[in-house]
Amino acid sequence: MVYHVAYFLSDWNYEIVNRFLTGVTRFQAEHPDTEVHVFDNPSKYGSLELDESAFAFFRLPDISNYDGIVIQGNQAWPGPFRQNLADHAHALGIPVVSINYLLHYATYIGTDNDAGMRAVVRHMIEDHGVKRPAFLRGLRRSSEARSREDAFLTVCRECGIPRENIRLLDGSWSMDSGRAAAKLLLADRTHLPEALICANDDLAAGALDEFQQAGLRCPEDILITGFDNLDISVANRPAITSVDRDYEASAYSALLSLHRQMAGGAFEDIVRVPTRLLKRASCGCGSSSRNMEEFRRGYFGMRQYMRQFYNAQQDMQAEFAEARTLPELMAQFEKYGRVLDARNAFILLNERFFRSAPAGGDLQTFSGRMALAAVIGEDKDRFHADPKSHIYAFCDSTSLVPPEILEHSRFLIFYPLYLRKICMGYLVMDTVSMAAALNFLQIILMLVETGIESISRQQTLIRLNRKLDALYVRDRLTGLYNRFGLEQSGVPFFQKLREERKPVAFLFADIDDMKSINDVHGHEAGDTALLNAAQQIRHTCRQLGWFSMRYGGDEFLLFGNADVPGRDAEIRRLSAGFDIPLLDHSSDVLHVNLSVGSVISPPEEAKTLKECIQMADARMYNVKKSRHTTRGQ
Repeated sequence: MVYHVAYFLSDWNYEIVNRFLTGVTRFQAEHPDTEVHVFDNPSKYGSLELDESAFAFFRLPDISNYDGIVIQGNQAWPGPFRQNLADHAHALGIPVVSINYLLHYATYIGTDNDAGMRAVVRHMIEDHGVKRPAFLRGLRRSSEARSREDAFLTVCRECGIPRENIRLLDGSWSMDSGRAAAKLLLADRTHLPEALICANDDLAAGALDEFQQAGLRCPEDILITGFDNLDISVANRPAITSVDRDYEASAYSALLSLHRQMAGGAFEDIVRVPTRLLKRASCGCGSSSRNMEEFRRGYFGMRQYMRQFYNAQQDMQAEFAEARTLPELMAQFEKYGRVLDARNAFILLNERFFRSAPAGGDLQTFSGRMALAAVIGEDKDRFHADPKSHIYAFCDSTSLVPPEILEHSRFLIFYPLYLRKICMGYLVMDTVSMAAALNFLQIILMLVETGIESISRQQTLIRLNRKLDALYVRDRLTGLYNRFGLEQSGVPFFQKLREERKPVAFLFADIDDMKSINDVHGHEAGDTALLNAAQQIRHTCRQLGWFSMRYGGDEFLLFGNADVPGRDAEIRRLSAGFDIPLLDHSSDVLHVNLSVGSVISPPEEAKTLKECIQMADARMYNVKKSRHTTRGQ
């Protein structure tokens, strides 16, 4: 049996997320019966602004298609959203695992923050003799931050540190917050703490940088510790003592617990992932226990990728910006697809983008059908795009991708293309790429998103300009060309027929007794007569490929190639007139006649367009005069 897992995460730190995803791929390597779709919605950690429509991406997959759900939460993805997802899965009988945050109906997989921070604080107090510690908090609304602070205070109390010797500093999770806290401590150097214990590595790195700029030495003048064991803790000089949370093990443990439950095993309530204290130079304990050779290899790999990316970025950005249509933009994306560093990558766009340039309010959710619009990578030869639209295939949004992709991929990661409340589509990759691992993927996605938005705006502008042109060159009542339309379209059409040495037929039509229609039946009946005449004329021009216009009042002009078949039949049909309903007597109709004058200007004739129109007008007048004479007899 093959198990299908949906893994939801709100990406706030590319380094941490990449380690989680490494755990996912390691689990899959050991469990070939598990397929995983990761839905990675980038977010800004700690932001207080919530755009609920941004989470339309998490509503995209039909979770009833999955056997298990993993929810990797953070403060950027509010608890009610995560709980709603867990509730929905539970109602369907689908097991759920939640990483980092407790949810009803979900197995909790989390770092043992209490044990990790206890180990740090005991090391400072018992091994380094610290009697005046300070603690730099994380984001106050984060349960992990609160757990670490509680552990710090508990150990201080257990070790007999008086409350007046303890200093608590507010922070978030950022280096800037760490620098701000250090500046606050430096304002009174006579009362500096012996150790600054930080809720994470970024806080520690920011504080360390500020202390060093102020001339303080670490660890000689102050000890500093962090939490998370991110690369920044290893790269600093001195390397920062930290707590390894083993994110890879968290993701692996989440999938392992889920796998047992999908196979019919019992529900597991809480699974704690153990931590490990890494004693480094920032507390005076020597070098990093982490393999520096591995870190150097990663660094040089990053440098190599960065050179490749920056070499391509300028041209890529310019060519994306120059694209005038979605097919052009998608072709440019494929041209520069190598910068993704992925085995295969695909872009699927809302089908509505290919039908029109929709307004933002029309696309705050994903449409029912998605268009596979770009393909790059090893499997590209299996797909064939329409040469005009650049679309390879369509699929229902509930299917996410065409079956040809699903059949060849056990791991897929989805990233939304989303800008200013418009759900444009999504990027799909079948590997964890270097671009994602180093956060360059966000730049690529932004270039694609802004390119799509620019094209959408251009198309909207073109459509509006066409409407304005139509108002300018077309008669408001009938929709036929007016005198401006004659200059813009009629004159070039006449010149083209002359250049092609074709005889030009002119018809000048006038509604008979128009004044009488208005006087007896009202102007609404007159407008109805004009509209019906325009409809008859429009039909004739479609049949013959001619130009037509409302020349003025109740007069109409038609002209085109005289040699087209069906010309005489259309002239007879127009001359026969038409019936219109009478608004004042719904069951009655009024027959309306058209007087039609026609002339043919042979190719060797040097007459101008104006002269030809005057000739046709004179013929029409003779026809009308003849009809009046006939009626009077």
